[in-house]
Amino acid sequence: MKIVTGYTGSPHITSNDEQGKNQGIFGTGNSVLDVGNKFNATLTNANTVTIEDGEGVMQGVHFRIEPGTTETVNIQNGTSDYQRTDIICARYTKN
Repeated sequence: MKIVTGYTGSPHITSNDEQGKNQGIFGTGNSVLDVGNKFNATLTNANTVTIEDGEGVMQGVHFRIEPGTTETVNIQNGTSDYQRTDIICARYTKN
C-alpha cells in the first residue's frame, strides 16, 4: 500500500497517482468539465480557429487551457467546390 496525499518525508506523488484518482472520480472515459468556457471554438477567419479556456479529463488524465487564455489552430485551405468537415481534437499518448 502506498500513501499518496499524506506526508512521507520525501516527494512521492506521481502522475499515475493523479490519473488513478481522476479515474475514480470521473471514470475512464473522456469528458469536458463544466468549468470556464468549455473549449468553445470560434472560427476567426477561413483558416483560423480560436479555442477558449476549459478543463477536460481523458481516461483520467487532466488537461486544460488555462483560464482567460486561448489556443489558436490553423487550418489549411480546402479545395474549391468540395465540401469538407474538419475535426479538432485532443490526443494523449503515454510513451
